[in-house]
Amino acid sequence: MSTQPSAPCISLNTAAAVTGRSLRTWQRRVEEGLVPRLVDERGRVLVAFDAVRPALALALNPDEVATLVLADQGDATAQAEVGALFALAALGQAQAEPANFGGG
Repeated sequence: MSTQPSAPCISLNTAAAVTGRSLRTWQRRVEEGLVPRLVDERGRVLVAFDAVRPALALALNPDEVATLVLADQGDATAQAEVGALFALAALGQAQAEPANFGGG
C-alpha cells in the first residue's frame, strides 16, 4: 500500500547514501512493512525521514532535514549544503578520534 507523504520524506537512494545502508536494505525494509512505502507526485518510492533518522551517524535539526529533502528533490544548492554538512561531520569525527598508524 502506498500513501502520499505528509511528513518530510526522502527517496530510497538518498536514504541509502546518507545512512551507509544499501539500497536493497531499504527496499527490503519497505517490502517487509518495517518502513511505510510512500510515493511522491513523480511516482518515486519514498521513506519518511523519521524512519531513516535512527540510522544516521549525526543528528539533523529541522532546517537541515528540510535542506536534505530539497537536495533529494534535485536542488543543487541544497545538495552542496548537505554534502558540506556530512563532510564537516566526518572531519569532526576524524579529528576527535586518536590517530592509529598501525604501530605496535
